[in-house]
Amino acid sequence: MRKRSVIILSAAIALLLFIVFKVIKNFTAQEANPVTAIQAANAPAVSYTSESGLSHVRKQAVEADKDLMYAIYKEKIDSLAKELKISKNQIEAFASFEGKGSGLVRRVMDTVYIDSTRVPVYTLEDEWLTVRDTLNTDTGQAYVEQRDKVNLVFYRKDKILYADAWSTNPRMKYTNAQAAKVPEKKPVRIGFSVTVGPYNLTDFHIKQPRLFIVPGLSYRIF
Repeated sequence: MRKRSVIILSAAIALLLFIVFKVIKNFTAQEANPVTAIQAANAPAVSYTSESGLSHVRKQAVEADKDLMYAIYKEKIDSLAKELKISKNQIEAFASFEGKGSGLVRRVMDTVYIDSTRVPVYTLEDEWLTVRDTLNTDTGQAYVEQRDKVNLVFYRKDKILYADAWSTNPRMKYTNAQAAKVPEKKPVRIGFSVTVGPYNLTDFHIKQPRLFIVPGLSYRIF
């Protein structure tokens, strides 16, 4: 009987050590690493063309708590908070990209009547751009309408978080990216308990029931 008790005690100690190891590992994994965050911030943005022919820019995102993220991107976060009229602590993630559009657009010549006078109109137009200039007028201005559809995706690959942006407008190209995100808090996996009750220690030749108090430590693996 004593041998069995020793086996049970050994198994309990081994389980306790395993739980402590997992807790320490989980705790250290959630700690913000300034070196890793700075390396991510300094990683260059990568421009590439997808199989669909659209121009992408991909940037490794900084994963850090709000204080570290603010230390790295102070100027950017201040400008975002000012624009949105919110506190910097309300910002959980951001991504910014510089864009430029270039390419060929179909040209159209037409005429309109202004005060019974026939005036030529010069137009550039396609799905994404309209430029209309009424010639022989004194405004010195042209009407411009730019259309765009931007996609932004955060995804993880090989344990690294990336931000990828692209436009469905084939003339648009994005560069000079910045991206950061506060990691989601992992659920609490550790738990404590106390068990109280009578116990008859017959294995140790103690026949009278005793009251035992056993502290417990649990760890949720999944």
